[in-house]
Amino acid sequence: MSRWLWPQPDKKNWLVVTDVKKGIIRVYNEKGDLLTEKKDLSEVVVRLIEKNFFDTVGIKLSELGDPLNPVFRTEEETGKGEKKGGFVEPDPMFA
Repeated sequence: MSRWLWPQPDKKNWLVVTDVKKGIIRVYNEKGDLLTEKKDLSEVVVRLIEKNFFDTVGIKLSELGDPLNPVFRTEEETGKGEKKGGFVEPDPMFA
């Protein structure tokens, strides 16, 4: 699972979560609300979108753990069907 910071023209940042194995791309606003979700994508399509879109307009957040990631948990990560906290913009010095 990869996480991307997607800066918007109105100076807000959206969080994009991609999962190559599950074929899912989710976009969350700064409040942690799900804006859009694409499912059943092939591994090739998800990697293509990551490479050609998010590598250009997004900032890939660390996959090594939470210290550099926004404080946001998806339903799968909590295992309880609930969100923990909201989207907190990371410090750009560490993103």
